[in-house]
Amino acid sequence: MDFEILDKKRKLCVWLTISGIVVFIIALILIVSLPEKAGILSIILMIIGVGVFIAGRIKFVSLKKVFKTKHLKPYIEKKYPTYKYEPKQGLSREFVNSLGMYKTPDRFRSEDMLLGTFKDVKFTSSDVVLEERRVRHTKNGTQVYYVPYFTGRIFAFDFNKKIVGKVLVSEGHKTTFFNKLSKVSLESIDFNKQFNTYATDQESAFYILTPQFMEALLKIERNNPGSITMLFTEGKYYIGINSNRDTFELSLWHKVNEETVKSFIKDLTIFEEIVDELKIDRKIFN
Repeated sequence: MDFEILDKKRKLCVWLTISGIVVFIIALILIVSLPEKAGILSIILMIIGVGVFIAGRIKFVSLKKVFKTKHLKPYIEKKYPTYKYEPKQGLSREFVNSLGMYKTPDRFRSEDMLLGTFKDVKFTSSDVVLEERRVRHTKNGTQVYYVPYFTGRIFAFDFNKKIVGKVLVSEGHKTTFFNKLSKVSLESIDFNKQFNTYATDQESAFYILTPQFMEALLKIERNNPGSITMLFTEGKYYIGINSNRDTFELSLWHKVNEETVKSFIKDLTIFEEIVDELKIDRKIFN
């Protein structure tokens, strides 16, 4: 990766963004301080300021896309030969809704799909944003806006403990399965404090959530900031981490260098952490 060229392009975006804001503010100052003389000049400055600002934002969005497709994708796939990174693809709305881990969104977005195998365990994941439509009534009329209630990453792993039914573990939010599953109280007081557990039957919950397994899940929760929801069903393990962040996204205000890539690669270690901590690569359950 040529970090120097990438960072020069980022700096240009910063310059355009700041310049646009400054020009717009100057136009506002002219209007306030010289309302009778500002006139056309202030309007022209406003248009220029907005145009320059938008140009900076457009260039930065383009830079982020180029960085992912031309630089990060080959880097990840070379470093991890069993991984495949598709920045423009993501989990489908239908798939996420079918899990029932989160309420059905009014607006949906997914990208940055990563799939592959680690220790013979197949996995798939992508960034997901779920938004709820809201309506606000004001004196100027009705306004429609959207509020995100999940911004994070959803993972799917092969799971060697095959069960009939479902076991859902949720950290402090409602899911669509709550009215279909029964609440289960487990042996671990710490686990019960951190998570709510629901299952089609108690036997399935106790079969999956052994003391060692619960301790491993608590460790994963401690190591990964954000609200966690997990679903075990039909030989699959799904985990959603609502971290309020997008993975693999460049920051306009931070230098693009080797440390940037290292921070992105660090995000990949969660795959290894989940497989290793939960020992889901073991075949003994089959």
